[in-house]
Amino acid sequence: MVSSKRHISNIDVDDVLAPKRQYEIEMLVENLARWKPESIAVEVSREKEDELNTIYQEYIKGIRRYDREEKSYLPLPTRSEIVQIGFRLAQRLNHTRILAVDCFPEYPEWITEDMIREVMHYKPHLGSFNLEKMMKEQSEKLKEFSLTQYLFWLNCEPQISLNDAMMISIAIEHENKKSSFAIISNWFERNLGIVRNLKEALSPEIHRVLLLYGVGHIPFLRYIMEISPIFRPISPLPYLKHGF
Repeated sequence: MVSSKRHISNIDVDDVLAPKRQYEIEMLVENLARWKPESIAVEVSREKEDELNTIYQEYIKGIRRYDREEKSYLPLPTRSEIVQIGFRLAQRLNHTRILAVDCFPEYPEWITEDMIREVMHYKPHLGSFNLEKMMKEQSEKLKEFSLTQYLFWLNCEPQISLNDAMMISIAIEHENKKSSFAIISNWFERNLGIVRNLKEALSPEIHRVLLLYGVGHIPFLRYIMEISPIFRPISPLPYLKHGF
């Protein structure tokens, strides 16, 4: 698995479409290609897979370009890691399709938007969770590092566990146990749905799939896959370290 929860385009840093970053992305793709994945799965809703692949085919045919902003019928900007890493890697490996495996389970009917917003913006007291400080550190690291180095750092502890640690802290600290449990449980259900979608999307002859997902998903996805008789998760770190 390789991923970036805080999408590259969301960090306050130079443009990934700039020549320097484009070169770094090409090097990153070459490193990941060494693992020789037979399929690539990305963070797009399962029902959007045909639309996703329509856009992917336009990149393959040269109708769209990786180094400039392109309009899209999906909420999928050119700067997205799905395009910049997922599409490039799939094209590099001559894949004809990309798998869309994301899942968005519904909240219970009694959960309101205000409840979700209030719970997800709650600041736990147990542990040093300072979102502004974390985002600042990520921006500084991305300015200092190449993209391969940044993703290596992001896929190491403690960064890899920060998202789940914060969510679990919210669930055990928030004064409204019922709503916080329901909202945080939805996150766990989403990850179960992703693994199920991946299992249903894979054809029997596929044995090596690269799952390009946000780093916040990794602890729970890894747990599910490690105890599942179907999957065996592989760390991306050896392939990212090769790019230093």
